[in-house]
Amino acid sequence: YKVLKVIIIQFSPIRSGSTLVYNYLLELGKASLKHHNYHKNDKTYYVITIRHPYDAIISSILRYDQDINVDTIENHINEYLVNGVEDIIHYDFTSNNHCVLFYEDFLNNHNIILNKFELFFNEKYTLELRNKIMSKLHIETVKQKIIENDYKKFSDYDIKSHLHGKHISKYNGNTDHKVILNNNELDLLKSNKKLSRIIEKYYN
Repeated sequence: YKVLKVIIIQFSPIRSGSTLVYNYLLELGKASLKHHNYHKNDKTYYVITIRHPYDAIISSILRYDQDINVDTIENHINEYLVNGVEDIIHYDFTSNNHCVLFYEDFLNNHNIILNKFELFFNEKYTLELRNKIMSKLHIETVKQKIIENDYKKFSDYDIKSHLHGKHISKYNGNTDHKVILNNNELDLLKSNKKLSRIIEKYYN
């Protein structure tokens, strides 16, 4: 596939699956720029990934190898809030130059990414191409690549793929706040009005 002659911006809050989606775009020959803030432009294509904020915050903590507790949660709430949260609260990404992908939908079914892209870019991907890309970007393959490159810390980073150390936690992307967090930790997250607005808008 030829590189699209339009700008593709990948916008998402942190830890929302944007690197996986970035690599799908790369495999399809489409160069994209990753942003954590949104600037509306009708001539730009936007690929947007959204993840439940509580799970994104847990993932943010884990990438730095920190313990999950009320202190680390509070710190990572603050980091999460300054990276695109206001934008996903205030904007509705409904126009046809926006492709919205929910982390929970595509994590264990990458066909959803490709199905969305077929519609968004008006293209058709063969089963052979799908299987080739999905095999290359399967979580176990990616984990092996991180090991082979000796990426141990989050700061260890591949400039092409954007993969880094601690990219995939021990939960293999399936961080479930209802299982991982205790009541005090959940209450801290629930008390944040901006996080509640995201959940109300996208997860109710």
